[in-house]
Amino acid sequence: MSKEGFKKPYHNYIEDWTTFRANSDEKQVIAEWLLSQNAWPKKNPFSITDFGCGDGKVAAQVILSAPRDGNHARSIALVDPDQRFLEAACQHLRDVLPPNRENHCELASYQHRVGSAPAKCFESDVLLLIHVVYLMPTSEFRGLLRKVKPGSALYIILDHPKSVFSQLWKETAPKYLARVEKTHSLIAELSATEFHVRRSLPEQLISRFRKSALDDHLIGPRLISMLCYDDKLDIGRDERFKTLFWNIVNKQSNSHVNCRSVGYEIIRKIE
Repeated sequence: MSKEGFKKPYHNYIEDWTTFRANSDEKQVIAEWLLSQNAWPKKNPFSITDFGCGDGKVAAQVILSAPRDGNHARSIALVDPDQRFLEAACQHLRDVLPPNRENHCELASYQHRVGSAPAKCFESDVLLLIHVVYLMPTSEFRGLLRKVKPGSALYIILDHPKSVFSQLWKETAPKYLARVEKTHSLIAELSATEFHVRRSLPEQLISRFRKSALDDHLIGPRLISMLCYDDKLDIGRDERFKTLFWNIVNKQSNSHVNCRSVGYEIIRKIE
């Protein structure tokens, strides 16, 4: 494992991200969508690389949600620049991978950014890039596209342009919103002669968490910081931002905050 530094978007990012995932059904929604995609391997044992894997719970949920009589992963590579995330991801995968030899799955981890990951990570049958692109410079994302091998399936999930995240980021995290918007544009511009691209339907990738969690004195501040990508905001003292935040959040359902995402299935065509 190579050590590579991780520049967090803000100081408490990892703790806030972990809190958000623990209170949201995001991993189940994403796993269900992935397994339903046309190019998701359904016959032969296959390999997966999860770039920016975080705590590994999405990949673990994919393993848990896959049909027991269906295909299985022969290898999973976890890539993340944060060592704590990698250690947690490895443990979460070990907890769910089948112990029998017939369905044995090789697990490897690499402490790298996406752009500097070992070449073999880009040779997997399935490449996952789940809510990672806003942490990547555009040049790094372009480099990833060039490294995808023909026939492999690249799955990218990022925030919908009208999601609660995108609406808040216009005010609180414009740099990260710009990266999301640029990625949508780059994918739309991919050559149809080189790539096959399918975009998720509007209702397919909507995760949610309880709106009441925002009022919890322990969980609430972390969820608010995550939604805004900024832990320096004081919603209790900044009346302008408080009004903005609740105007956006209260457009959601009465009981939950809905977080809309867009998923892309991208296949580099075999020449």
